[in-house]
Amino acid sequence: MEVGGVVSSRRTETNFSLGRFQLRLPDNGNLVLNYMNLPSKFVYDDYYSSEISDASNSSNSGYRLIFNESGYMYILRRNGLIEDLTKTALPTIDFYHRATLNFDGVFTQYFYPKASSGNRSWSSVWSKPDDICVNMGADLGSGACGYNSICNLKADKRPECKCPQGFSLLDQNDKYGSCIPDFELSCRDDGLNSTEDQPPPQLPGEKKKPDIKFITGSVVLGTSVFVNFVLVGAFCLTSSFIYRKKTEKVKEGGSVENPVLTDWAYDCYMDGSFDVLIGDDTEAKNDISTLERLLKVGIWCIQEDPSLRPTMRKVTQMLEGVVEVPAAPNPFPYSTISKYSQ
Repeated sequence: MEVGGVVSSRRTETNFSLGRFQLRLPDNGNLVLNYMNLPSKFVYDDYYSSEISDASNSSNSGYRLIFNESGYMYILRRNGLIEDLTKTALPTIDFYHRATLNFDGVFTQYFYPKASSGNRSWSSVWSKPDDICVNMGADLGSGACGYNSICNLKADKRPECKCPQGFSLLDQNDKYGSCIPDFELSCRDDGLNSTEDQPPPQLPGEKKKPDIKFITGSVVLGTSVFVNFVLVGAFCLTSSFIYRKKTEKVKEGGSVENPVLTDWAYDCYMDGSFDVLIGDDTEAKNDISTLERLLKVGIWCIQEDPSLRPTMRKVTQMLEGVVEVPAAPNPFPYSTISKYSQ
């Protein structure tokens, strides 16, 4: 494989369409493994790198991945030196060899005996990365398993994904996919779940808009079930606070243009109308910059596209002001009635 080459995995064990994992040899000469979001094909961070790129001397960088007839795989540097991936290969006279980027993201070299006796199965010579469950802990994306799924490393260094207790697979045919709760999450003050779906009450003076669908979604930010409970609770409390402020404004004779809380909050953010959100909260008025940062973090956390939602590590860093919070996009571009919808 030359510089610029890409090898893609299959989708699942039995589905040979384009998968989400890639083996690439980019221009810098580092052999890398990365995964991408489907179907947007947005490429996430590398979860394995050969680390042989040399910006100060390009002749030390790799430019070709070779799998030769002797069963050895290595990266050939521009200066002629090699970086072995296969440390010890079994003789090709006795064994078949193949290298595969598996559907679960593990790149493995296998061998298979040519003799009719003995172990008649493909066995691993080596694989990368060493621990995909740990190595894929990047800021974006779900990792080796789906959202809310727990990743465990098997003896062959392949991931095993399981839903935690109280959760089930979103797609029963995809055991590496995301998990959803088997129970309802409630934001009611009494802690009870509603027995039937009801639209939110119409506020005084509010114009009713026809054919508005209120969609309840599961906001998943990472693979920690505990974290999701905390975040859902925080979101409920924040929503209740803003909703009360909104109700007070209506009672005082104010007007409401948007019956959906998230759309209304996003419109206030885009307009810079933070005073509408906080009402008479003097403490918040004295620290508008913090309010804006918290609001942007909240909007990032409820993005309709799961691939855009930050990890808890990133959320913590943004809340603490360690990293800058970028401008937040419309959280519901496909189902919003915000005046800023595209």
